[in-house]
Amino acid sequence: MILSKVNLFLYEIGFTNNSDVIATLNNRKLSVKSFSMKSDATDFNINGSIEIGKKYDITIDGSSLLTPIKALSKNIDSIRGNSSFVFNVSGEWSKPKINGGIDVNNGAIGFKDIPYRLTGVSAYIYVQ
Repeated sequence: MILSKVNLFLYEIGFTNNSDVIATLNNRKLSVKSFSMKSDATDFNINGSIEIGKKYDITIDGSSLLTPIKALSKNIDSIRGNSSFVFNVSGEWSKPKINGGIDVNNGAIGFKDIPYRLTGVSAYIYVQ
């Protein structure tokens, strides 16, 4: 199956594909060749497969402003900075493993009801 136009909405942010999405479904295994999605603040690639009800093997990599993270929590008052990331989701359907990391540059974050802000944050956050 080839999809030439894909729109995805997550946390009130819209994404559109930059290239055709080429996918196959065979015996409950959905495989996708590498394709790109883009919004105003984010650009990422996805490839891999999902065996529905059994296992995952998906890789997501890209770059983003940190601003979209604000939609994840009502406690975040302000956030800015840049990031690049790579994550792999693999393993059993009931116990997926997430490995990867995010490289944050020139970050700043403030929380509601806390008068102090973290600024000048540069870090690599590893997830395993």
